[in-house]
Amino acid sequence: MTTINIPLQVTVTATEVTLTIAEQTTTIAVPAAPVTPPVTPPAGMAWVYEGGKLIWGGDWSYAGSPNYSDAANPAPDGTPSLAFTLSGAWGGWQPYISAGCQSSIGECFNTAGFNYLVFQAKPRIANQRFKMAILSSGDTADGAPLYDLGPYCPAGDNPPVGAWTQYKVPLSIFGLTNPIILKFSIGDQTGNATGAWNLCNVGFSP
Repeated sequence: MTTINIPLQVTVTATEVTLTIAEQTTTIAVPAAPVTPPVTPPAGMAWVYEGGKLIWGGDWSYAGSPNYSDAANPAPDGTPSLAFTLSGAWGGWQPYISAGCQSSIGECFNTAGFNYLVFQAKPRIANQRFKMAILSSGDTADGAPLYDLGPYCPAGDNPPVGAWTQYKVPLSIFGLTNPIILKFSIGDQTGNATGAWNLCNVGFSP
């Protein structure tokens, strides 16, 4: 048996592999890694409740209950609105994006790219005041709750009874420590144990 020794040289770079056997050279190009485009937020609204329908996964409301199809108090566009009826003091509507957010961050809502939480409200009593809070996975308080939404409503702390009023609340005012959230609440800040109000066109705005 005859053994022949053939010199072999291999050179590897980020873009090619070069094989040199004896005096014969072969170059093999290395395919470029696929480029994953950055995730960009949607350009428009991210609705939570709109057109008489709850878009998010559900609600964990407290000291009260929502009716998502109140045709007796239609939204400005004529669709049913959300009526929230108190069953105790300081009650509130609390929608959540998905129950799965508690264990999987992929099922939470990323507020990145959104600047406001907006909604329209129709008070049933004079001097109706609202509060808001945002929570992340694990029911963790995210930033600080707001106990006075008057500055974010043209009518201040005395919105007209029986009329729709727009609220535009900057997300920056909450001081969120985690932009990826599970839920938020819109609650009563009058302290009444009974009563009701209506909401429509609730969502996140760029």
